[in-house]
Amino acid sequence: MLGLVAAALLGLCGTGPLSHRIAGEKGGALWVEYQLFGRWKAPEELIVHVGPGQTRDGRAHVWLSRQLVEQHQIEHVTPPPERVEMLGDRYVYVLCAPVPSADLGVTFTLKPEHWGVKRGTIGIEGGPQAGIQELVYP
Repeated sequence: MLGLVAAALLGLCGTGPLSHRIAGEKGGALWVEYQLFGRWKAPEELIVHVGPGQTRDGRAHVWLSRQLVEQHQIEHVTPPPERVEMLGDRYVYVLCAPVPSADLGVTFTLKPEHWGVKRGTIGIEGGPQAGIQELVYP
């Protein structure tokens, strides 16, 4: 019983230190913070960090794979995008990024639509991309 409580507190049943993951190189051109373990229909955050020099014309073009978007209900995006475009198998979020030399953090608040293993890719138009994987419990 104590083992189950410890596992839950450490993140094996949702958020916690064992569940927190980073895809990409922290501090690099693109890196993503996410949870390795999630709960079905429970809100979670996916934080996309766009590094300096990855914007163009005062805009960041962050994309999520269609596979990732269709496995989740997106509740909020902060900062709010100016627009969202579907280009092939990607949803592109166009965000205001007025300072090209600064990092931009984009937080997606989402809820898994189904339980099981979820995979997807996040990237910057014309730039790097990173893959993520999550196990969603019922």
